[in-house]
Amino acid sequence: MVRAARTGPVDLPGLVKVAGDLAAGRREDADETLQVVVSGLREYLGLDVAFLGEFRGGRRRFRVVSEAPGHHTISPGEGDPIEETFCARVVAGRAPEHIPDAEREPGVNDLPIGRTLGIGTYLSVPVRLSDGSVYGTLCGFTHEPDPLLQERELGVLRLLARLLATHLERERRPDAELDEDRARVAQAIAGHAAHVVVQPVLSLRDRSVVGYEALSRFPDGAPPDGWFALATTVGLGVELEAESVRTALGVMPALRPGTYLAVNASAAALCSSEVSDVLAALDDATLQRVVVELTEQTGIADYDELRARLAALRARGVRVAVDDAGSGHAGLHRILEVSPDLIKLDRTLVQGVAGDEVRQSLVSALTWFSRRSGAQVVAEGIETEADARVLARLGVPFGQGLLLGAPGPVPS
Repeated sequence: MVRAARTGPVDLPGLVKVAGDLAAGRREDADETLQVVVSGLREYLGLDVAFLGEFRGGRRRFRVVSEAPGHHTISPGEGDPIEETFCARVVAGRAPEHIPDAEREPGVNDLPIGRTLGIGTYLSVPVRLSDGSVYGTLCGFTHEPDPLLQERELGVLRLLARLLATHLERERRPDAELDEDRARVAQAIAGHAAHVVVQPVLSLRDRSVVGYEALSRFPDGAPPDGWFALATTVGLGVELEAESVRTALGVMPALRPGTYLAVNASAAALCSSEVSDVLAALDDATLQRVVVELTEQTGIADYDELRARLAALRARGVRVAVDDAGSGHAGLHRILEVSPDLIKLDRTLVQGVAGDEVRQSLVSALTWFSRRSGAQVVAEGIETEADARVLARLGVPFGQGLLLGAPGPVPS
């Protein structure tokens, strides 16, 4: 296959000016200008494919597509169920915006679309409208992993996405499908449609249960990531998270005494009055059994505000957990910024640790760091007895995974 040239005639300031003119309403040929911007993005970054995706009707539709010469992977107008896309995982915070190698990225490597489209390195940023809803995503990828495409390239996508969002918001009119999606999410929230399953967290020393992680499930059987992405798209992401946290906390009286309950929440949700009010309604004795597991469902824009909110919760006994430790820069960055009470080792580091000395060294280093910082370690994704024994030998005190207990109903 012919790869796009990494150095070409595209001038970034000129490209930004074109997008800025579109945002300001100074371009009458809006569709053609969108194509110019997406094509310019592809050429500037040396991508094989770039596209503007739109979320509507529960699907991700390719609105504008640009492909390098010799490539034909996708076409404008085509689409896929949103829960089957990389875009949904990124918007839901379950996959990073920069994916160096899709086949090795645990957040997306289970999705068939990665192999269907031949995705190597993937870049994606949400296109957010002023009300917080998500129009879709601005994305690009290469067919082979490209080490030259780094996380810093996301700055170009974010700048163009902000400019395009101004035009797209002006362009968008009341839309029956969008209204239908919003009504569907609002009905799920008002009707308390989601229910909770819990996965136990065990001591690796004696296999006693020390806590549980609460996980949301929806009546249509659709993946939770798809629901949270859809809710974010229609501007109800925080509301759905608040409902999920409220539902999860409702199972606490059924849990055995002395165990904790971990509830997932994004930074945006934790900084909102909706989630703050849910937690504030609990007494201190209950809050001391709550662990807030920080997700990146909406990214973390303001660490100062987040730390202030977490400090207020910690003052009442809530503990904070950060997951994905060992999965890359983003996970480690969150650990340094948040100083969590629990650090959850990413399953890509855990699975196969018994036969991999490099993984063992990384686990030992993170365990040592955790002890020095006063945090405890939980290993996620434990599926074999051999891995469990090695993790215990390396000083990891707690674990969860299919070996130790699958997600299921609240124990009676």
